[in-house]
Amino acid sequence: MTEKMIPRKSFAFPLFIFLFAYAVRLIYLFQFQENPYFDYIPPLWDQASYDLAAREFASGNYSFILNYGEKFSAFYKYFLGVVYLLAGRDFFWVWCIQFLFGALSAVLVYAIGLRLFDRKIALLSSVLFALYGPQIYYEAILYREFLATFFVLLSCYAALRYADDPNSKNAVWMALPFSLMAQCRPNLILLAPFVIWFLISVDKERGLVTGSGKRVWVFVLTLIVTM
Repeated sequence: MTEKMIPRKSFAFPLFIFLFAYAVRLIYLFQFQENPYFDYIPPLWDQASYDLAAREFASGNYSFILNYGEKFSAFYKYFLGVVYLLAGRDFFWVWCIQFLFGALSAVLVYAIGLRLFDRKIALLSSVLFALYGPQIYYEAILYREFLATFFVLLSCYAALRYADDPNSKNAVWMALPFSLMAQCRPNLILLAPFVIWFLISVDKERGLVTGSGKRVWVFVLTLIVTM
């Protein structure tokens, strides 16, 4: 009886945080519709580059992003292109989808806080993140920042999981979000040496000398393949 209730109890807080964060964003969305920039993309802004590449992708010109991707990283252009393909160039749905990642980021803040501190601090930090204005602002414009934030948080959570249980599987799960994070913000690849140092330090602290090099190579090779 107790074993069955624990998962439901632990799942309630993340669900509450997700719904709260998404509700805040929906309130912002309905207020934002009155803004003249709600569905207007200034032609000289960076957003125009993402919008053009996404429209070309949605129309079937899949090679356009590769040829046009020298100015900005291509990952968000592909993401936006898939959104346009599925929902059309309807900014109401674009913002709704991007808000999903913002709400999931709030859940990740809670999960990280729970592992590092306690439930009260985790809940407080996630609520503050859910209400953080600049984060919501960047989720409702055609910029990659909200995805970078999401994958940074996911990378941190994966690192904490590895610290709890160092193994090759968790090394792979560390590499995947780190790769996507670097594809959103290419300069973040400079953090890779520090992540490798983290892997070695965790293994050394736990006395897991045997297999440490293998786990580092698993991380590096996964990162190379997924980049």
